[in-house]
Amino acid sequence: MRLRPLQTAADFELAASWLQRRQNNQWLDFGNGRQGITPDVLRVMAQRDTHFIRVYTIVGDDNPPIGIVGLNNVDRNMRTGTLWVVAGEKSFRHRGWAHVATSRLLTLAFQELGLRSVNTWIVEHNPSQRGVARLGFRFIGRQRQCHFIDGQAYDRLLFDLLASEHREIAHPGHAAAGTAEQLLAARRWTAARLSCSRAASGAAAVLASLLAGAAAGAVGTNGPDAASFSCTFAPSSWSGCGFTVQAQSSDRITPIAVAGVPGVRLETLPGDHDIAGSGAAERADLALSPQATGCEAGAQQWWRHALLFPDDYVLPRQTRADPWPWGVVFDFHHTGSAGQANFQIEVAGDPPALRLAISGGPQVSNGAPGSPTRRFPVGAITRNHWYEFVYHVRWSSGADGFFDAWVDGRSVLAYHGPTLYAGQGCYLKLANYHTPVGKPVSVVHAHLARAATQTALGL
Repeated sequence: MRLRPLQTAADFELAASWLQRRQNNQWLDFGNGRQGITPDVLRVMAQRDTHFIRVYTIVGDDNPPIGIVGLNNVDRNMRTGTLWVVAGEKSFRHRGWAHVATSRLLTLAFQELGLRSVNTWIVEHNPSQRGVARLGFRFIGRQRQCHFIDGQAYDRLLFDLLASEHREIAHPGHAAAGTAEQLLAARRWTAARLSCSRAASGAAAVLASLLAGAAAGAVGTNGPDAASFSCTFAPSSWSGCGFTVQAQSSDRITPIAVAGVPGVRLETLPGDHDIAGSGAAERADLALSPQATGCEAGAQQWWRHALLFPDDYVLPRQTRADPWPWGVVFDFHHTGSAGQANFQIEVAGDPPALRLAISGGPQVSNGAPGSPTRRFPVGAITRNHWYEFVYHVRWSSGADGFFDAWVDGRSVLAYHGPTLYAGQGCYLKLANYHTPVGKPVSVVHAHLARAATQTALGL
């Protein structure tokens, strides 16, 4: 993928045609309510220091552009700018190119333009909120009732990032080789306290093209480019995604939106023990059936999901009374009656940290120290950060199994070996399962999806 300036009349005509499409410009605002841009206006913008605009191609300058990405409101003194991007050619959408182009433009903004922070905004019901989160932007505020589509007023959600937090995304074509496109880490900036009219001046945030949009609720489709399961967790949609509640009561499972991202909150209260075999541990989980999970022996799958540790997540810390505390926040659980999950995201250790665990093969592991369970560190817990997980797995109880995992675009697991117990299958669980800590504990989950290929998953 290559970024280059708009150079020819054909470039300006093509890019302007993308910006004039209703499906794109309804999300835009280039100042004074102007949403569609003509080639002449785009040419003037490209010549001004307050704009930094590039088209992107798949390979080299000879290939036609497939999208446009830019910065408006570039201020060299305050070292800030406003990001926008439009994926132009439909046939290349949902393949990761817009993510890569946006990430590379951010690299140019920080390294060549010397910017310190970049901001963007998104209309509240635009599904691109998840794309912004994957790029690492932080939610910083909301401008109410200031964007109109077909006469209806909507809020704008404000996001930003810092140069010190930027990590460039890898080329999506390299991801299958084991480096998955990197998702940007957290960004933060504090300057979006503008009035609606000031923020609208020169600002355009069209990031919907960064996502493979999923319909609300569960989706089952056929075909190589469609996710075979997805749940967006739009308000109340988790109940239509096929989950079974494993909690003290259904009010422990509630819809929530964090930083504009719809999700589901799983909460435990002290005393929520003996839930679905939890014993003394406390649990509030959502479980898919083995049939909906589809992890039978020999199956290869791509999965993605996000989770967040809110302020009321309590770390499981060691005490004299409990020398081995732990928490589990996601797992592929075996179908047997006892033993460690085949894969789980856990919080444990001293100090408590995020790590992955894998168990499989002829022996059912209990997960205790010295057991066959293998563990892989991820890092310290960051609260109120949307962690993005991507998995590529082959389910097998033998040596031909594998499990590759990325967290926020960083490869954290490249495991080869058993991923199932012999004679068993598995099922997925969104989890909040932990040893007692004496306080309420919450975990938030969002946008779960499965597909047969990386491309179909939108990576």
